[in-house]
Amino acid sequence: DQEADKIIKQRFSEEKALLDLKMEYYDKYKEVLNPGRIFILYDAENDFRRHILEKMDRTRGQRDDRPDGDARPERRMDRPSDR
Repeated sequence: DQEADKIIKQRFSEEKALLDLKMEYYDKYKEVLNPGRIFILYDAENDFRRHILEKMDRTRGQRDDRPDGDARPERRMDRPSDR
């Protein structure tokens, strides 16, 4: 439980740092763009991210179906060990 708590708190810390960075850049963007344009920019970034993830999923599916067994590599997750 202690290991899981540590990992969760680390993730919260990383998410907070990312949010702080986004807020910092939002203020910088406001110096040259109006909020409507910034919204369009963020929306385009989300669409792009979604497109890339969908493409990655399709590519993984094709790789998993190869007869030579060349499946996707294992993804390492920082998870607490089950004890």
